[in-house]
Amino acid sequence: MKNEIKICVDMDGVLCDFVTGVADLFGVNTKDLEIRDQLKETWGLEKPFDITDDDMWIVIDDSGLKFWSDLDLFSWAKPLMEILSSHSSQICLLTSPSDNISCIKGKIDWAKRYFPDIPVIPTSEKYFCAHNRSILIDDKESNIEAFKENGGNAFLFPNQWKLKDGEECIYDAYDSIRDILKEMK
Repeated sequence: MKNEIKICVDMDGVLCDFVTGVADLFGVNTKDLEIRDQLKETWGLEKPFDITDDDMWIVIDDSGLKFWSDLDLFSWAKPLMEILSSHSSQICLLTSPSDNISCIKGKIDWAKRYFPDIPVIPTSEKYFCAHNRSILIDDKESNIEAFKENGGNAFLFPNQWKLKDGEECIYDAYDSIRDILKEMK
């Protein structure tokens, strides 16, 4: 266990659907092809949802912990976690919280519902967990880069809309993660 690989998994965008949660708050139809195309090409929701970042967080914060605890689980989340647990017992959910305290409580409630035995580490400074025996699985490129720059291994998880629309294959992502984990052993 001391030398076992430590696997850090992001929640929003990897395991749960933050974007659709925000879309629901703002009445945005994510089935609209123009919006979907924008979601595939950009990080952030300002352009596709025509909202400011500040307005988005005000509405999310006003929604309280229910917003976070009720986010949808992606269909690929459980199989992904099963694959990861076959490579290591040292897994955590490494998730960036908002500035609102209800976010952390809501994320922990969500995690207890779907992955009750997996600890949650709330931090936006994910690179602090980086070392040569750790891997971060995250959908945000800047988190991946920082983790690698600090000595960790990392996998950039595919864009959820490309996965949902069949432009990328979840099985390719699973295979790539397995390959990285095998290299780390």
